Amino acid sequence: MIDKKPGKDFHSEIDEAIDNLFIPFAQPGEKKPAPTAAGTAPEDPAPAGAVPQCEASAAPETAVALPQEYAAFEEALLSLEWEISAANIATCRSGLAEIQKTFDATKSGAVGEIFTLMEKILEAMSVAPQSVPTSAPKTLKEGLHTLLAVARAEDLSLLEDTLIDPTLSELRSAVPNIPKDYTKLVAAAPAGSEAKEEPPPPPAPEKSRTREPRAEAADLGLELPAAIPAPAPAGLAEAVNVHLTVLEKCIEKRIIPLENLFAKSPGYEKLLAIHVELRERLEKERQSLIAALAGDYRPGTQPPSEEAAVAETESRPCPWPLLATASWGGRSVAFVPEQIAYEAKPPKKTDAPFYALTNLKKGFFGKISPAIKGELLRQDESTLKALRVPVVGPAPGPEENTLLIACKGNCCLAFWLPEPSRQIEVPATASWTPAREPDSLFAGQLELGGKSIAVITIRSV
Repeated sequence: MIDKKPGKDFHSEIDEAIDNLFIPFAQPGEKKPAPTAAGTAPEDPAPAGAVPQCEASAAPETAVALPQEYAAFEEALLSLEWEISAANIATCRSGLAEIQKTFDATKSGAVGEIFTLMEKILEAMSVAPQSVPTSAPKTLKEGLHTLLAVARAEDLSLLEDTLIDPTLSELRSAVPNIPKDYTKLVAAAPAGSEAKEEPPPPPAPEKSRTREPRAEAADLGLELPAAIPAPAPAGLAEAVNVHLTVLEKCIEKRIIPLENLFAKSPGYEKLLAIHVELRERLEKERQSLIAALAGDYRPGTQPPSEEAAVAETESRPCPWPLLATASWGGRSVAFVPEQIAYEAKPPKKTDAPFYALTNLKKGFFGKISPAIKGELLRQDESTLKALRVPVVGPAPGPEENTLLIACKGNCCLAFWLPEPSRQIEVPATASWTPAREPDSLFAGQLELGGKSIAVITIRSV
């Protein structure tokens, strides 16, 4: 048996536990009930006008009222966390501007990047909300708490490593990579935003032409001289023309195809924005260099070292001592024997742009591996059944009955030939000219017995 205290039952113990549970949350003006010596009734109330001893410590530290600007910005962030809308973003941006106006000038320099990054996040929300991480409102709230701590601190050196630097790291990770020319996407920015601060005085007309390319080069991480001499030296003009040729190929053959692909694919808006920004920057750099060259601009200029390298290779022998020659598309071509995985009249002939390797097996239970050779034999039977090799050239005619499949690494191509290939030995005296384009299907031209033969090679990708 458990002895109970006299005069105390089960229900009174529950009431006492509930009263003690809410004591830490009592308001400063409320009296904390205290049990009597017997533990059954509270003491008499204190006289009117007496101040409780625990009044100063009863209020929690977080109950200190925030300054008006910080409280308004925190309330705007709560609305933004609930719904990312144009009105909530505008309220947050104006609230951030109000906080910056009241910030101490001696401390604003140390935390100026916090204001800049928070403004960039809000600006990105108004332009492309899908590019901003979902934790951005929470990150902005952390920036607000850091600004409040900095405003109240007397020595910032104590907060740099523990609060300011981690906050800057969080804010930088929340800033998305989106196009910087926001005027194309929004009609006008809200009044009072930091991005519309005092613009620098316009420079003189003769200097404005040199500052504009320097601003674009700064975004690209490039360095330009203080002024571009006119006319440019011959060597410099030649080098800039070669750079322009490479730049144009990069824009036309690399960036624009990817930009068009991402524009057609839902869910790739962020990658599309990155490529749009990259293309716009490179195009501005191209226009700046063309304007600097003036009359010295020559489109399509090739580097002289490339032409010299081609001239050196003209006298070299053919890299393959043995080739398989055939007629393809009305011209004489040659294949590398080591790359030929299949060459015969196939069991099934199709005019599709892809040739399925399942057509090479004989019978319903036949296998593909006995019919092929080379690097294709490294694949298992299930992989071979799923492979569809692209056919190079037009659809085969009635005279083209021989199928040749050339493979190297993970790349295979199929060719329809009127007759099987014939292997020949290449003499050391044969003239060999390599191709200038590295992405070409042909590795080069072989002059043999007064006949020009284009050598086809497969490059692994």
